[in-house]
Amino acid sequence: MNSTFLKLDKSRQNEILDAAAIVFANNGYHGANIPEICSQAGVSVGALYKYFNNKEAVFIAILKRMGDLLANEFYGKIQINENSILTTIEDILRSMTFTSEFNKYRQYFILYLDIGSYSLNGFAESITRRFENIGREFYQNMVEHFKKAGQLRQNIATEHAAYFIDSYMTLYAYTLVSKHHLIRFDRFFKNYGDSLSTEQRIKIILDSIRMILK
Repeated sequence: MNSTFLKLDKSRQNEILDAAAIVFANNGYHGANIPEICSQAGVSVGALYKYFNNKEAVFIAILKRMGDLLANEFYGKIQINENSILTTIEDILRSMTFTSEFNKYRQYFILYLDIGSYSLNGFAESITRRFENIGREFYQNMVEHFKKAGQLRQNIATEHAAYFIDSYMTLYAYTLVSKHHLIRFDRFFKNYGDSLSTEQRIKIILDSIRMILK
């Protein structure tokens, strides 16, 4: 992003990036175009090019904002529930499912799914490490917290437990924005009949994590 963009009020910067993120989420990186981004964000094409050199620069700025949102608006607001690690995980799952914050930033969860695709490998070096460090640190600290509290066995491998939990949380987030991943999850745990309910999916995840951690 250029200095002209940084001179805008932070709230206006976020408005532009959030609007542009909707276009990228709806159309994919390669399908998004500058005129539609400008229309969604309420800026002229000329103004956008004063803010960013090209579409790639807009996308990189969006990914950086996504990292800030993960750190501050998602993980930064999670409270450890001292009752148990499973209660804490359930609280996180329910916050993803039933709170307005998830819907407010839904486009970023969609983009998080997209950056795992082969076509966006070029962005991995610049952004993936930061994303994954945020979740890694949170879940490793959470596992260590409950090990010290005597609620988890001491010989459990913190890195493995944290990776397992984070992977399940990521898969669950995918079911909230991707029809493919929703169907995939349901087919693995229910081979016939109607789709699973949200409560059933949460219970399956908690039961799976309980089996690993016990």
